[in-house]
Amino acid sequence: MSENKMVLIVDDEEHVLRAITRTLVFAGYQVRSTPDAEEALQILKLTPPALLICDQRMPKMSGVELLLRARALSPSTVRLLISGYSDIDVVISAINNGQIFQYISKPWEDEELIDAVKAAFQFRQDALDRELILAQSLCEKETWKVLLEHSHARMKQTIENEANALKKIIQVKDSELLQHSLRVSQYAVQVARSMQLSEQRQQNLEYAGVFHDIGKIAIRDQILYKAGRLDESEYAFMKEHPIYGAEILRELGLWNDAAEIVLQHHEKYDGSGYPYHLKAAEILLEARILAVADAYDALISGRIYRKGVPRQEVLAILKQDVGSHFDADVVECFTNQELVATGMLRRAGDL
Repeated sequence: MSENKMVLIVDDEEHVLRAITRTLVFAGYQVRSTPDAEEALQILKLTPPALLICDQRMPKMSGVELLLRARALSPSTVRLLISGYSDIDVVISAINNGQIFQYISKPWEDEELIDAVKAAFQFRQDALDRELILAQSLCEKETWKVLLEHSHARMKQTIENEANALKKIIQVKDSELLQHSLRVSQYAVQVARSMQLSEQRQQNLEYAGVFHDIGKIAIRDQILYKAGRLDESEYAFMKEHPIYGAEILRELGLWNDAAEIVLQHHEKYDGSGYPYHLKAAEILLEARILAVADAYDALISGRIYRKGVPRQEVLAILKQDVGSHFDADVVECFTNQELVATGMLRRAGDL
């Protein structure tokens, strides 16, 4: 017998068993019957039926007790109880406690019995369908989780590959420029962490720090490596490098947030910076952090046209330019003596 088609009937009265069996067989159902509740439990263990129908009043075990034990043995088996009017309180309690699906009152009409059985099978099928949908959903969820993890891994690898390629480009252009960028990135991330920026914002700032000067690859060497100060026209060209850098990162399609930081890292707190003369809170906090880190490393490391400045003098310059060039909160965090004492702000040669 197929589990999904079988009906098990339990009643200690043989004529009741024959009557129910005859009605259900004629209606197209597969039927198995027994007058013994213990035998019914054995059947439930070995070949669980789709539907169990039992009488409430039986000598060795009540119908409610049998159905309760049946639920533990075969949760998917739908349970119907046959009862007389005098047992109505027991039946209602059994229904409310979830022990049975429905009850059939004595005496019953064949059509009533068949309708109850049809409803029970439909109920079971709906429950199985829900379980299947849930299982499929969980399976799909797990599949999507795996695919997403693989996608993230591939994207991470792609980002690393792109980053390494860009670093190589910067190194070919100017190896010291790359070292400066790596130091600036380290300083900026340390400050961002101290200011409790989210992991994602720290990561964006890390990439922005590494590539904040990548736009300089578009600047002519005569301007980029000029030993003296730039004249007005040369400086105008130099001020384009944040725009070039942001465009390069955006073209890769991976670092739009980092690109915006790069674009703004030469803006000044009072609005006198470039390229768009943003001021105060108009400038991304990450860009304000990057501006301080960039200025610190540029001053302490020196440039082709001047020597590096001692650390304490650099810190004094940063404080002096608070409100004009730099954000006060960022400078305070950057120059915090605890951070300095722990060696975060080290000289270029120490990195």
